[in-house]
Amino acid sequence: MQSRYAQSKSDLRRSRTRTLIQIGGLIEKSGFLEKIGIQLGDDLQNNETLFDKASILLGAVHELHSEIRDHEQQLNIWKDKGKIIMRKI
Repeated sequence: MQSRYAQSKSDLRRSRTRTLIQIGGLIEKSGFLEKIGIQLGDDLQNNETLFDKASILLGAVHELHSEIRDHEQQLNIWKDKGKIIMRKI
């Protein structure tokens, strides 16, 4: 029988995994993966060419993070655009 701590830790791990999968789905829906040449099923860690493409993705997300720290207006613009895209899909 799992202890409460182990069960809670397992639940947190599942929740984290689900969130990460959902984030990946949103990035895929944006068309960005296709733009930089990443295809679903690619192993981004074991192939140097794909590792470079993964680095582009991470660099782009990091750049966005750096630019939006205190830009509530930009977040609202992106939110509205995202809602439009999600309704089309």
